Amino acid sequence: MAVGAVALFGAAQGAAQAAPAAADGTVPSCVVLDAPYSMFGGMVKATVTNNCGQTVRVKLVYPNGPGSTCHAVEPQKSVVEEYWSLGFGWGPKSLVAC
Repeated sequence: MAVGAVALFGAAQGAAQAAPAAADGTVPSCVVLDAPYSMFGGMVKATVTNNCGQTVRVKLVYPNGPGSTCHAVEPQKSVVEEYWSLGFGWGPKSLVAC
């Protein structure tokens, strides 16, 4: 019994440290999206910064759905995605795990 309890504790501890995203596609709060509001149409850059301790894989979610690019963002690094804004705030609103 004691061995099973130790194994279970170790598994739970490992899951807490290594789970970059939940099964439902949510992204950890240590991953930050900086997408400037665009009042007018044009090319805009959105930055995803990973402040977590492990690599995360994310897609930017636009008003018409998730983008097609799955970014692998290493710890303490950022990636930039350029997109064509239609103006009036059209741009990525959130992130989803991929």
